[in-house]
Amino acid sequence: MEILSEAKSNIHEFGNGADVYRKFAEPTRVTPQGVVAHLSISSLVNHVADRGEAGGYLYELMDPRKEEHGRFTLMTGHILLQETWTRQHFRFAFAGLHLGGIDFYGAIRPYIRQENYDKSAKHLWEQFYIVSLPKLLRLMQEEFGPDEFGVEHLLPESRQKIFQQVFGTLVERFSEQYVRLYEDNRRNLEMLQSVGFELPKEIRAAAEFTFGKLFEEEIQKKEWFKDPDAYQNLISLAGEVTQHGYRIDRFVAEHTFRNLITEIVEGAVAKPTEENIKASIAVVRLTKKLGLDYNLYLAQEAVYGAAETTPDFERMTELSDLLDLKTDLLLEKNKKVKKAFHSDEVEVN
Repeated sequence: MEILSEAKSNIHEFGNGADVYRKFAEPTRVTPQGVVAHLSISSLVNHVADRGEAGGYLYELMDPRKEEHGRFTLMTGHILLQETWTRQHFRFAFAGLHLGGIDFYGAIRPYIRQENYDKSAKHLWEQFYIVSLPKLLRLMQEEFGPDEFGVEHLLPESRQKIFQQVFGTLVERFSEQYVRLYEDNRRNLEMLQSVGFELPKEIRAAAEFTFGKLFEEEIQKKEWFKDPDAYQNLISLAGEVTQHGYRIDRFVAEHTFRNLITEIVEGAVAKPTEENIKASIAVVRLTKKLGLDYNLYLAQEAVYGAAETTPDFERMTELSDLLDLKTDLLLEKNKKVKKAFHSDEVEVN
């Protein structure tokens, strides 16, 4: 920390290297207690394997017990951890309570002996069905504390998945209401916009959410990339978004197209049939037409490689142009490939 403190940040408010470490690195450090907390919360909302890996630790979950009472779910157990790099072992006993939604409470302490754990777990389970919530929380702390944990201890790689499970139904209901609100008033809104009326931010939010959802659903179908006529739905949606000046979240679309361009171009290079080349050209064109942020690097690499190995590279010139490659140079490079191929062909004959 002393050495880090000597490195002054070029961003004044960040201070020095030690300040940056304390602010950004230290809070994200995965501790054994954090892994136990994560596994406890994960187990409360879905099935977690008795053995596995989480946050750089191998774990074994022992004596798990989970039961529901009304809207509460309680779980107890103890977990043996082994850090994958150092092979150091840790063992903790825990009790976790799901109070509904995203509200969790848990207590954790070092595991000492089986009889100690059994005594604490038995006492807690005897009281679970009969005591008030404040007393239950206090009892969890007494029997399994002193350390406490909550939803903030979920590891980043599982956080979104668990949030989706917890909030899935709620999000779906909100989505339906937003779409219905927009569709019921769509004609009036479009008429108001046509005469220069600026929509209030609340109504604009419903419209942007609706178009974003429709765009995402259309993207995820994926059948369209083999049928150029089916592109019209996407293009039409994108056109409406642009016409009305809406801003939509295009993360899913951009992620899908980044993967799709690479997949379909590599397929066309591996098997350069007319159908495959046309499909790859169509996908790249559509991506550009939709104005999506995409990465062509892997697709460019595949076509560049084809110029060095495929004798009939001329069939890919249109695709090469769309991928912003220097097609003339690639055709020049391909002449050597073609010449070598024909020489081999003559020798065989």
